[in-house]
Amino acid sequence: MSDPHTEDRVARSFARSGEGLDYYDGVAVGADAIGELSTRWETQDRVGELLDGLEDDDYMAYVGEFVARGRELVGPAFRFSDITTVLCASTQLRQPASYL
Repeated sequence: MSDPHTEDRVARSFARSGEGLDYYDGVAVGADAIGELSTRWETQDRVGELLDGLEDDDYMAYVGEFVARGRELVGPAFRFSDITTVLCASTQLRQPASYL
């Protein structure tokens, strides 16, 4: 039996059928795709909605103000990403069955 913390639990991966080497080891969603999605305003807004359900702290307040000001100053070209937007983008693209 395999270790439950290392088995494949991602709905959106790739496994080569039949004979031959699996050159990319199932990775169909990479860092570039996750990084690009993590900087989108839609992802930032989704994270904001999720965080609205938590008790606010100084960092959350700062990031909210930082993002709002960046959008105001730069407009649609504004890009921001942190651990929360990366995790949000990763779960959207990979759809893991379990985080840990």
